[in-house]
Amino acid sequence: LACKLGFENPIIISNQQVLLYMKFSHHFNIEMVSSDIKINKIFKTIQIALKNWTKNSQCQSSINQTCSSNCSVNIILDENSMRLLKSYAKVYKFSLENDNKIEQREISGIFNCEPILFDGTKTIMLATIDESSVSKGDKEEADYKLANGSFHSHPEEAYKNNNVGCAWPSKDDYRTILHIFSEGYGIFHIVSTVEGFYLITFNSDINREDVKKNLNKYLNLIQNNFKFKYPPYNITREERNKCINNYLKLINDKIVPHLFHVQFFSWEQEIPDTIMFDF
Repeated sequence: LACKLGFENPIIISNQQVLLYMKFSHHFNIEMVSSDIKINKIFKTIQIALKNWTKNSQCQSSINQTCSSNCSVNIILDENSMRLLKSYAKVYKFSLENDNKIEQREISGIFNCEPILFDGTKTIMLATIDESSVSKGDKEEADYKLANGSFHSHPEEAYKNNNVGCAWPSKDDYRTILHIFSEGYGIFHIVSTVEGFYLITFNSDINREDVKKNLNKYLNLIQNNFKFKYPPYNITREERNKCINNYLKLINDKIVPHLFHVQFFSWEQEIPDTIMFDF
């Protein structure tokens, strides 16, 4: 009945207690036609959330056993989203108002994240670009979105203008992503580039409340320590791959603060069906 009245998007607020919400519309409190497929989808989401809650609750109540409440998250990027991410970096151009010039812009947006399975400690989410959320920013700067999954692009024209051969996430990108995380969002962020895409997640031992409380300290550390030297535009493929691997080692193992974990996926290779990270 709740689904037929327009309520959806369940969350668990305490053991076995489920809330659903609805967006305002003029059809409030009027029973609507809601397909069995949609209702079953909502029930499946509730079941996944309850299993996840039960697992974490048992973990926290365990006295004589060291137990982590971290989960492995597996995201599936649908085919259309992959095509869009690649095109945002390589293809899409825009004409500006009162200007006949056509040029690229950094593009940003969010993913709709739909949980489709929870099994033990593994959650599988389908991540689909919400095309209504997509917006174009400046030549080399994009808006950021408060969402659990978000993205922005580094367009090819910026490579040429700045003489860079690959464009991994910058320190400003990390500062922005940390802002999103401190606001209670930000499970993952994707930076789509000419060479592939970089998946940014957070180390599973990072405490969100600590980040929020000491945000300026962490932002200053990123500002001072995240210094990257980008290779030139005419770099060879072998040199580019070596530079990317060195960058990943720096972010994942060496740099302070050790907040982020980054994975890279090249357009030249087959992208995995699912991409896993700890959360």
